[in-house]
Parts: sequence; structure tokens; C-alpha cells
Amino acid sequence: MTDNSASLAFFSQISRCGKVILEVEEKALDSSLRSLFNKRNHAEFVAILSQKIQDLDAIATDMRRRGTTVGHAEGLHQLIHQLIGFATALRNVCTGLNERILRRPYSMDTFNADMNMVQIKRAACEQAQRRAFD
Repeated sequence: MTDNSASLAFFSQISRCGKVILEVEEKALDSSLRSLFNKRNHAEFVAILSQKIQDLDAIATDMRRRGTTVGHAEGLHQLIHQLIGFATALRNVCTGLNERILRRPYSMDTFNADMNMVQIKRAACEQAQRRAFD
């Protein structure tokens, strides 16, 4: 496999994880009127996000194992790092919302801080994606 094809193969795997993470964000944080009447399984979202974090870590490990045979390795590692941060921040929100469903404390201040972190991490992902192939 050439450097370019290896890079594209890894980018494809990373993109699939990112797509699932964005789908979870959309479902978990949908605030449309219709969604207010649908129950959300935040524990399931936590499990999905945890799995995607593990998947991204496995991709990074595979890339490190291959070493310099993967072109654009640094950019792809940065993208993975930022996606893991985004998924972790989103998982924190989903965990907190699940706690509320279970009638455990999750304050509005903590929620707002967690949501701010999701926004910051999403922006960092967007930047890392643009720079992945520089």
C-alpha cells in the first residue's frame, strides 16, 4: 500500500467514526419541538461514544505501528486526537443528561460548561480536518 492510499484508508476509517459521533450529537442534543416528546437513551449514546473513542484509539495505534509508511501521519494523528476530545466532551454531556433522567444531580452550570466544551472541541475538529492533508 502506498503512502497516499494508506493515508486515504486511515482517513476513511477516521471519517466513519466522526460521522457516527456527529450523528450522536444530532440525536442527543436535538432541541426541536418534535424531539422534546421523544425519549432519548443517553446511556446508549454514552456507550456509542465510548466505542468510537476506542475505535479512534485503535486507528491511532495502527498508524503508529506502521510508522512513517503512512503519509500525512501527523495531520491524521491530530485529527484523531481532536475527534477523541470532541467525543469525550459530548460523552460528558450525555452522561450528565442520563444522570438527570436518573434523578441525580447535573446542574445547569455544569451542563452549560460541558456544552461550551463540546463547541470548542467541535471547532478544533473542523480545523484539524482542514489541516489533515497539509
